[in-house]
Amino acid sequence: VVAERQTAGRGRLGRSWVSLEGGLWLSVVLRSEARPLLSLQFGLAVCQAVEAVSGRPARLKWPNDVMLAGRKAGGVLLESRQGFVVAGIGVNAAVDPSESEEELRHIATGVSREDIRGDLLVAILERLETPGTIRDIRSCCETLGRSVRVTWEGGSAQGVAEALDDQGGLQVRRADGTLQTVWSCLKLEYLAE
Repeated sequence: VVAERQTAGRGRLGRSWVSLEGGLWLSVVLRSEARPLLSLQFGLAVCQAVEAVSGRPARLKWPNDVMLAGRKAGGVLLESRQGFVVAGIGVNAAVDPSESEEELRHIATGVSREDIRGDLLVAILERLETPGTIRDIRSCCETLGRSVRVTWEGGSAQGVAEALDDQGGLQVRRADGTLQTVWSCLKLEYLAE
């Protein structure tokens, strides 16, 4: 399902979400159970599609943000219901024509909004046909090797994002040397190095 805009969408933690015209907003329904790796596979597919259409490198910020030139350009949110998963995907394909700095131009550089949205939709759906492996996800994940603070319901961890385990859990090496595996989070912040 593709929308021109959303006025009553739901974001993480049930937050209200409004998506304005000019972006690509879609939901994909799968007969599957939700699992951490599935969300990352969707994120990887979006990164690969953005890169293919824009010609600019896109990276994945664990667990679900698509980054372009250090800025959030899109994201993925999965919701599971009775054997089905609905993946909500949003990509900011719009650009303010008054912006001239390259890092603010996002992925619409040199392509009309209508063209890029159609191209992105096709590119995302094609990449979802053959989901990426954990190795592909690791190579696309900009979070690895960075100092982070991860907060989840009931706890938090601060340290270096050392690895992704085979199921997509983020492994954070704390200052005391212990390794904390995080499966989902309320917030992930990059800390000054």
